[in-house]
Amino acid sequence: MACSILFGALFNRIRGGLLAQYKIPKGKLINVLAFTVFCFILFPWYAAIAAGLAMLIGQQPEVGPLVGSDGILGGKHDVAHLGKVSQRGTWWAALISLAIWSPIPLVAGLLYPVPFLIGYWFEQRNSKYNGWGIAEYIFGAMLWVSVAIVYLY
Repeated sequence: MACSILFGALFNRIRGGLLAQYKIPKGKLINVLAFTVFCFILFPWYAAIAAGLAMLIGQQPEVGPLVGSDGILGGKHDVAHLGKVSQRGTWWAALISLAIWSPIPLVAGLLYPVPFLIGYWFEQRNSKYNGWGIAEYIFGAMLWVSVAIVYLY
């Protein structure tokens, strides 16, 4: 369980651009490959391949306008906007839920705005924090641990 939290946080942050400063542009592909290997360890091969494809498709739509300086991290916290962000997270998690035949990852998707609200809170307390980066670590951990929970139970 702890490994799923650590690897999920790390690889989701890599997906979001952690290594971009080192001119490694394929963060999204690295995340998909790592998630697929993780699912191969937990599930039959066909579910692992489907989950990997779900991760590939689910992470594609950009979230910048929803969570960036014009969104949550910019102070836009009204219910309608948080609903749009939650819808985006649910889309991502729903594909994974279908691949592994469990609704548990949907919980992580529905809670997609929460990591960005936490990131916003950190940014407001201390400007040295990158709210977006914090949110990517948290959501990656949430998504991967939801998949691990399906395997364990």
